[in-house]
Amino acid sequence: MQIRTSKAPEPGNYSQARAVDLGSYLAVYIAGQTGNVPKTDEVVVGGIGPQTTQALANIKGVLESVGGGLEYIVDMTVFLENMERDKKGFETAYTTVMPKPLPARALVEVTHVPLLSEDTVVELKAVAYVPKNKAYHSFYS
Repeated sequence: MQIRTSKAPEPGNYSQARAVDLGSYLAVYIAGQTGNVPKTDEVVVGGIGPQTTQALANIKGVLESVGGGLEYIVDMTVFLENMERDKKGFETAYTTVMPKPLPARALVEVTHVPLLSEDTVVELKAVAYVPKNKAYHSFYS
């Protein structure tokens, strides 16, 4: 099932997320989210901290569209454009926003986060399992 919401930036030639019905859970695979504001698609100013916070807000928006939230994330992949410069700021923003227990995670340095804006420094990709008793009935019926 494709997930589409106005609470995250419009996707390009991919889905914002896909959900798989696992019986009592929806497995939600969320495409990479950056620090872009959904309505304007502009990257938030201020670097790694604000961009991480916005990317997590975008992920939260996707999960809310199926009745979930950040607490249902089980796995996160983080792409940083400059590990040396941005890891500390990323960790501060990430641990401030993400509920405990934190999901499993991979942190990878990349040459370039693939967006039109040269100011984009982080991208987050997530997998969540949302209990169907929390999920919106209209989404999966």
